[in-house]
Amino acid sequence: IQKEFLGRQPFATLVETVKAYRQTNGVKIEKKDMSILRAEMTKLVSALEGYHETHSSTDAQSANAALKGIQANAIDGGAAISAAVRAHYLNYNLHVVVHESFLDKMIREEDSETGQVRDYVLGASVSGTQNTSTRIGLDLKTSNDGILFDVVLNGTTRSNTAGRTSQATIYTAGRHTFTGRKRVMFDGDSFDIGPARVSVRARNNTVGARTGLSGVPILGGIAKGIAMGEARKRRGQSEAIARRKIVERVEPEFNELADEQFAKTNDKLQNEFNKGLREAGIYPSARNLKSSETHMLMDTRTMAAEELGGSRPVKVPYTGKGASVDLHESAVNNTFSQMDI
Repeated sequence: IQKEFLGRQPFATLVETVKAYRQTNGVKIEKKDMSILRAEMTKLVSALEGYHETHSSTDAQSANAALKGIQANAIDGGAAISAAVRAHYLNYNLHVVVHESFLDKMIREEDSETGQVRDYVLGASVSGTQNTSTRIGLDLKTSNDGILFDVVLNGTTRSNTAGRTSQATIYTAGRHTFTGRKRVMFDGDSFDIGPARVSVRARNNTVGARTGLSGVPILGGIAKGIAMGEARKRRGQSEAIARRKIVERVEPEFNELADEQFAKTNDKLQNEFNKGLREAGIYPSARNLKSSETHMLMDTRTMAAEELGGSRPVKVPYTGKGASVDLHESAVNNTFSQMDI
């Protein structure tokens, strides 16, 4: 019983931890020449002081060279000093925060289309007019691996139709609302696009009827009531058909148009914008993109191998409904340096 008790996982983990500690404790620490390390640290401090005054490429290169010397001669591989330098001299130098409503305004597009209705539904020949109004917007989603959002299509179709059979003509006013969503992820280089999803809420109201007895006292009213009653019984079927037809019409078009637009945008990003940044030597050396339900965040660092970057940003959360851009001077200086300005 004792053997079984001591063989349980917590005790096994404890044994392994003790073994690891003994092995670590027995490792011989390589001796380093502290005079070399002190000299490299002096060079680093001197280069950083000079950089604060001149912002010159020479001082930036000297600081990077001194940091490499510290990493080669410090017992911890320069981990502590490297972390401090990264935080204050090799950090992101452009910070952009944008509210969802600001992005929505940038891509918002509204349209309206009116057309004729010619169809055959539930044994009736249907004709009339319809108007469809749509609006494209954006809905941010939470992501720590890029900027995640839905392209949202909101639309309303209003119709006035007459359905004719041999017994009666039924007049219907329809109001159908639909929402389409297409999930998109942006990683800084391209947009990855998912399929569209369309949902519809259909509503048909029977507003009148005409029969062969219309105009005949008493009998005309009775016939009209019976015709409208029969039409209302079929309302659920007619609304289901309306939902199916809207999905079949809207979903493929929404998919095709959105895919086409994002394909064009990806092409411009790769072959024009990013290509230009690379040719100019100012393509970001580091990036951090994420999004919440209300804001998108983009941090980038413009910095060549021997240059210095930004300092630790002031942690002031931006909660406004516009956009906030924080530009560190190193981004401008590094850009000028790479472009020989």
